[in-house]
Amino acid sequence: ERLAGPVANLDVYPNPSRGMFELQFVVKEKQDLIVSVVNLIGEEIYLKEYSNFQGKYQNTIELKNEAKGVYFLNVKTNWITLNKKIILQ
Repeated sequence: ERLAGPVANLDVYPNPSRGMFELQFVVKEKQDLIVSVVNLIGEEIYLKEYSNFQGKYQNTIELKNEAKGVYFLNVKTNWITLNKKIILQ
């Protein structure tokens, strides 16, 4: 189990992808959550915010209209921010 404080099992697949990324993780304690994707120059191209989230998170992030390249997925909670590099090909 990949554990990061109150968030566990962070997984993004397929990675690299041609435009659709499946994101999932488990939030162990109720907390606010911000899921975002930023490009290499720091522009936020995807943002979802949740209040008092707890349990299994599953979502599809669609980046089909973005340029090919490297992006950073951020999962921010009340306590931590997790970062994962994702590649759009």
